[in-house]
Amino acid sequence: MSKTAATDEDLALARAEILYGRAGLAIERLKEMIEVHSFSPVLHYWLSAAYGAEGLYDEQAETLRTAQAFHGLQMVQDNGGDVSLFNTDTGYALAVADQFISVDLMGPASLGMARGVMDGEASGAALLGYGATLFAQGRTLEAESALSVGAEDYEFHPAHSAFLSILPYCAGGTIRHAFESMRWGAIHQRHRDQWPEFSNSRATNRPLRVGFLIYSLTGSATAEGLASLLTALCDVSAIVYCDNVDQEMAIPGVTLRSIGHLSDDQAQALILSDAIDVLVDCEGHGAESRLLVMARKAAPVQVSWNPFGVSSGLSTIDYALVTDRVAAAAETMNFVETLWPIGPVLSPFGRGGSIETLEPPVHGVEQIVLASLAHPATLDDQTIRLWAQTLRNIPKAQLWLKHRYFVDPVLQNSLSSRFAAHGIDPDRLVYLERGETSATAVIHANVDLVLAPTGPQALFDSSILQALADGIPVMTLGLNDEASATNPLTVLGLEDCVAASEQAYVDQIIRLTFDRAALNRQRSAVAILFHASPYGDVLGFAQGLEKAFREMFDIWALRNLSPEDRSLDGLRGFDSVSSDRSVA
Repeated sequence: MSKTAATDEDLALARAEILYGRAGLAIERLKEMIEVHSFSPVLHYWLSAAYGAEGLYDEQAETLRTAQAFHGLQMVQDNGGDVSLFNTDTGYALAVADQFISVDLMGPASLGMARGVMDGEASGAALLGYGATLFAQGRTLEAESALSVGAEDYEFHPAHSAFLSILPYCAGGTIRHAFESMRWGAIHQRHRDQWPEFSNSRATNRPLRVGFLIYSLTGSATAEGLASLLTALCDVSAIVYCDNVDQEMAIPGVTLRSIGHLSDDQAQALILSDAIDVLVDCEGHGAESRLLVMARKAAPVQVSWNPFGVSSGLSTIDYALVTDRVAAAAETMNFVETLWPIGPVLSPFGRGGSIETLEPPVHGVEQIVLASLAHPATLDDQTIRLWAQTLRNIPKAQLWLKHRYFVDPVLQNSLSSRFAAHGIDPDRLVYLERGETSATAVIHANVDLVLAPTGPQALFDSSILQALADGIPVMTLGLNDEASATNPLTVLGLEDCVAASEQAYVDQIIRLTFDRAALNRQRSAVAILFHASPYGDVLGFAQGLEKAFREMFDIWALRNLSPEDRSLDGLRGFDSVSSDRSVA
């Protein structure tokens, strides 16, 4: 956090009092300073930290929100905006917010979006924009509150779908997501008597026509994983339905179709005209979801294959692709779809990295560089507390934080305030912004250990897989039985990097960073293990996926035979169906 000239000396004293265990004195000192400098975001950030250090968590949260508001308004002014107009003219505030969003400055953007929900009865679209900017800052509870209201606007389904997409990050998220997705499905899905009649050929000696619904094949590990997987499919004819074909790279043997300009009914009609046998949704819930196409039943077999391994809530979707771990767990009751396990991982990793082991970072013997490239929403209170405990025990360590949203000074100062509440000097946090020096490969070449946030949702973050693909050890906290995620370190057999408890998580980080020889042994093995694991086996996964699609379609075909088809002659060819699943 920066300083202001008028309060340098007193602020330095308050800062020292917070960091060295005398936060009560800092609270009184900062309150006196704020009486003079009422709108200073810096003083409010530090006062929030002081409240947190004293265990006054309600005051900490309220003061942090005040700091974020003052800081956002300061950024509006610093960027040439009219603060008075921003506070009174909704149209102007929303226009300014859009400009901030375009450069990932979500702190001031959320203030502008707030104007859209303050005047009269807020629409689902306004609440969606507000909730999305809050979530990007890791303000998950506030985002949940905004989107839960937006979810009641049934005519604007993206707000409800976005609400579902953030629920796994919230307390009790897995169960809450299950029931909320069922509510969403009950509202939007077509009844069976409204489904189209499918006349797809039941022949088993032809390639299946498989459609994939995804917003884009670039920009995320999920999308790039699908792109690499499509090149490995041999026995299916693949069609990808995305937002805009003109923005995609051509994939040999794969047909790309734009549906971003089509309504859900029009997209369904297009897919029906393509006679798709198996339609796969690869997005799940979110503001850009096209699950309403699946709700209309656009293919005889529909499959959910979303990145988080949770239910879509749609009974029009027949199967959910899940890991073996999820299929074996008691949480099966949380799915509307029939579960179809596809192995230890939900998909291979699309950004392969290099199998060559990175050399250990070159820096001082006593210097330790820890890093996280995770989404701000995964940095919950437990994660901050454990990382702060780790930094207190490794005095020379720095924590590097990189994500596109860390370009925002509001987010940087907010996170620094939360760490300061645990006695960590903000100078030990390094926020890496855009540019060549913050490229992922450069970061991985300079860090000793990547830290995974401790919530189960963090294990879905592709930055963990990217680190492992690049040969960087990652420390994780073991999962509870209810979690739907798979711990990649368990898949790789690196149990030293899977802590059984909070204390073990901190102790293992300390041990590895002090024992450089053990850490270097981990580095030498990680990339090789990763590329030899199911994450690196794109071809093997593609073959298993093709087999699954064939079995799913054959089950549908057997269930939907006409009287003529049920003759012995008509059934020839189905003797190759080896699935042990019921077709009754």
